[in-house]
Amino acid sequence: MAPKVSVVMATYNRANVLALALQTVRWQSCADWELIVVGDACTDHTAEVVERAHDPRIRFVNLAQNVGEQSGPNNHGCALARGDYVAFLNHDDFWLPDHLAGALAHLEKTGADLVFSLVDVMEPDGRRRLQGRAWRGTYDPSLEALASSWVFRRELLARVGPWRGYRQCYAVPSQDWLFRAWRMRARLIAWPVVSVLAIQSGSRKDSYRVPQEEEHRTCFERLAADPEAFRAQELDLLADELARAPAPPALWQRVAMKVGLYPAVVRQWLRLRLRRGTTIPRLRRIRGLPDLRP
Repeated sequence: MAPKVSVVMATYNRANVLALALQTVRWQSCADWELIVVGDACTDHTAEVVERAHDPRIRFVNLAQNVGEQSGPNNHGCALARGDYVAFLNHDDFWLPDHLAGALAHLEKTGADLVFSLVDVMEPDGRRRLQGRAWRGTYDPSLEALASSWVFRRELLARVGPWRGYRQCYAVPSQDWLFRAWRMRARLIAWPVVSVLAIQSGSRKDSYRVPQEEEHRTCFERLAADPEAFRAQELDLLADELARAPAPPALWQRVAMKVGLYPAVVRQWLRLRLRRGTTIPRLRRIRGLPDLRP
């Protein structure tokens, strides 16, 4: 029987933090899911980590050729998805235990095509930043909603199409896909609950070249010990941001959106940097990964 939710997780050679992210899926209060872990031609012990979970709901597929970013693995995972709903989880992000259940309930309540939650972003200096706050309770391209926060109806994939490769995008492929969904007038509704923790590799130098897991391990142990205490402590760290009303888009962003343009593209144009495919190579250099082939 098909599961209710298909969770797609792209991964590449970070088996140490992948093991922790997998566990946060297994902790979900909604247990009717499958997890499709798609390796981007992994060469480490990722397969062993998945096997050690001993969970028949989890399967691992390793691509034969490295794509170098998430579009390939995520598209492959979506093609294998059997659930009525789809969710993504980055291999170095954590879900709080009520993420799936709460997002699904909000999706059904609102009739949305996709809902996105608030993300607690842990900066390298330990400060917290809130991501995904929607000015009017719906997505618009002036904000970034991380893919780990999405839950959506599988039919939306057929309407929007697959993620485009980074060379076709001005932004990262995930935000390009969300912008395309917005232009098609899909109903993209905010679920204003902090349900995801992100410790982002793109803000940590050599995060792939040198094993880094201390931050993940510390947060994971706190989350495992008491999820509600963990949420309360993180909300305290985010209190200043939560106390402020979400800022509306700037005038130039509203003008761009009015004519169907992605504000990030306009910003690049204003800086005379309007080129596709520049974001992922920059992030790979930060992460200590080699340059991609032309």
